Amino acid sequence: MRSLARALLLLLMMAGVAVAQEPPPGAPQTAPLTAPAPARPADPEVIGGLLVRGPGVVTVMNRWFHLLGVEGLDEDAQCTRDGAAYACGIVGMAKLAEIANGKVLHCRLRQFTGDTRWWGTCAPYDPGTRAPAANAPTVNQEWVRSGWAKANTLHSDAYKAHEDAARGAKLGMWNGMPPAPPAAATVAEGAARVLDGNTLVVGGIKVRLDAIDAPELSQICRVDGRNYDCGEVAKGYLLDSVMGRRITCALSRREGDDRTFGVCRVAGTDPATVTSLNERMILAGWALADRRVAETYTRHEGIAQRERRGMWAGQFLQPFRWRQGDR
Repeated sequence: MRSLARALLLLLMMAGVAVAQEPPPGAPQTAPLTAPAPARPADPEVIGGLLVRGPGVVTVMNRWFHLLGVEGLDEDAQCTRDGAAYACGIVGMAKLAEIANGKVLHCRLRQFTGDTRWWGTCAPYDPGTRAPAANAPTVNQEWVRSGWAKANTLHSDAYKAHEDAARGAKLGMWNGMPPAPPAAATVAEGAARVLDGNTLVVGGIKVRLDAIDAPELSQICRVDGRNYDCGEVAKGYLLDSVMGRRITCALSRREGDDRTFGVCRVAGTDPATVTSLNERMILAGWALADRRVAETYTRHEGIAQRERRGMWAGQFLQPFRWRQGDR
């Protein structure tokens, strides 16, 4: 409740700032640092310590990426052992942090067709060769071997044998009953739990709002000469939009991407007259149209920019540039 109150307070503060910064009629317009600024080329590798940001999502030297070939359990995942449930998602992320703790890692990064995410393979760094240490297991391998992550064969099947070995030895989540994989569905409906500014869980299905990109929870923006946690504010705005309401999402998948995407709205509302949550986030200025996948919401983004709503009241970086390490 305390984090919710803080997010809503920030949201109210930002709404007030946006109004206060509206120039009087005839005054010159001051353009904020906005999304159209060119992005620098992404580095193909990074070297440094690793921080765990989510299930299989990490940062090295401010660069966000997913560990290639592995799949962590969601933060709220529940497993059972000896008839008792426990928070195996949290345990799995703690195990990844333990594996990476104290190591300088050399991570090679790449992207794949149809997938906007960056993926990396991280091995201990050898300062002598300035390359991954010879014959040392990667963090990816160690995590799957521990039994606290699964092999993800979407882009690589390099770790399937390691998963089979962990299963056979009943290590980690395999020493008991791991959570069942979600069933394929085209619609999700129910109360929504918000994870960040563009991700929620509806009816037990983790849904990423399609064709939008909201700031990361750790992302910092500026307005009126001061920093604020725009990622937390974006999450708070989405939470305020769904709280106490039943939400329905039309789900879809993309070739080359294993995530579930959705266009979500309050259940029972008319799509012809009521905006979706996707549109609502962009019109409020707390998310951008994700032009990497579609031009669906560029018109809505233009409205938010002209009226200096949300992030457009100040300065910010595109979320994908923030994840690439720009600051």
